Amino acid sequence: MPVEIMDPRASAPLPTPDHSPAEFAVTFARLLQDLEIPQEALAIGLATGPVLVYGAKEFVAGANRIVAAGDVSALRAEIKNVLSCLQTLASERSRAFVLRQVAGTLRQAVGAPHSGEPLARFRSPRGYEALFDRALRSSGALAHLDMTSYGRIAIRLDEFYDDSCLQLRRLGELTAVDGMTARQRFADFLQGLYEDYVSASFGDHLFAEESKTGLLQLLPELDRALEGV
Repeated sequence: MPVEIMDPRASAPLPTPDHSPAEFAVTFARLLQDLEIPQEALAIGLATGPVLVYGAKEFVAGANRIVAAGDVSALRAEIKNVLSCLQTLASERSRAFVLRQVAGTLRQAVGAPHSGEPLARFRSPRGYEALFDRALRSSGALAHLDMTSYGRIAIRLDEFYDDSCLQLRRLGELTAVDGMTARQRFADFLQGLYEDYVSASFGDHLFAEESKTGLLQLLPELDRALEGV
């Protein structure tokens, strides 16, 4: 992971690792190799886990490009790219629960029962919402937006940015150690990837099913509002 993304004092925009899905898959496979994990669960875990982490990385990179966009045309292009990334992440939601099963099996295999202690939260990378506001103002887009919807989008992007960075930081932390310690931490990482990211953060920020104000609903509205500007 880039040194900056691991820095607890870092502010947005944070740099992202230059990893492909295959490279994340190699990391997952290395930490799960030679363990007695049911083949179906292992296959799903090795497919879904790297897609989720790669998607978190791509979201952060795309969100960085949104705030760097210099005009409405570039802004709309990056909004579409981020929406595509979020749709890919959302498509993994229904099968990501297997990560919890893999985490439990991994704990048994390495003799590391879940301690019940929360995973490291890190300090949130402050400043994304302000950068987003500045980008929309400087491009002239803000004047064409409903301010209630804009406020929701800004908050959702900011909080999902934090949550996505958190997954990258947690993975960076555990890959900085070797051997059994890394495997023990990986079990907690997998459980957190499902519970904190897919279950909690997706529910709150991508779907927001009760209010229908998740990013999957709001970003297309933002793109339509900017059409013709």
